[in-house]
Amino acid sequence: MGNNSIKENILADIKSGKEKMRSKYIFYLISVFWIISSVILLVSLMFLISFLIFSGQKSELNLLWQFGISGFINLILSLPWLIISGCILVFLLLHQLLRDKSILYKRPIIYTLLILLFFIIGSGTIMAKTSMHENIINLAQEKNFPEVSKIYQKYIYRKARGIYVGRISQVGEGEIVVRDNKGHKTTVNLNKESKNELKNNDTVIIFGKNQRGKVRAIKIKQIGNKLDKNERK
Repeated sequence: MGNNSIKENILADIKSGKEKMRSKYIFYLISVFWIISSVILLVSLMFLISFLIFSGQKSELNLLWQFGISGFINLILSLPWLIISGCILVFLLLHQLLRDKSILYKRPIIYTLLILLFFIIGSGTIMAKTSMHENIINLAQEKNFPEVSKIYQKYIYRKARGIYVGRISQVGEGEIVVRDNKGHKTTVNLNKESKNELKNNDTVIIFGKNQRGKVRAIKIKQIGNKLDKNERK
């Protein structure tokens, strides 16, 4: 009886002009808009996540995890927070868009957030491991798209806070001079642990603090006689 009463009331409102029937094409357009918007947001987010992972693996940020808690703190401070903030915003928009549809309707919000988060991070990780970004870089260089190249160079060669990579060009009393691939020289004050271990032409990763133009080394790692692949070019 209740359902019949509701149906009769709706029909009565339509006949009286209080409610108007919408064309089915409007619903089709809304559905198409929803699908296109969801796909654009999803693909954009997956691409941004893959870009963050790809650039992080190629940059000096990938070196910071080797230096304990201090390195982890510097890693957090060195992250590209502008892109991360953009990812969070797009993620929230996508989640809100999907929650309005039956695919996620009435499910616990934490449940939908976790499913969406795991799917996007997993997909972004897979994309980062493919040759997609390498192909984009090569294409940008071949087709002369300098703005695209600049974006990749900015994040791939991103300097990590407190990290210095280079080859030792001079060993002195309590300090060394390190030259990077660009020829820039950095004077490093050594800690007690490293004073007797280093020699000319050693390639090192130095974690330290810049104090008045010199770096006070906290920890130094030797990586052989070749410059590390993550060093800025």
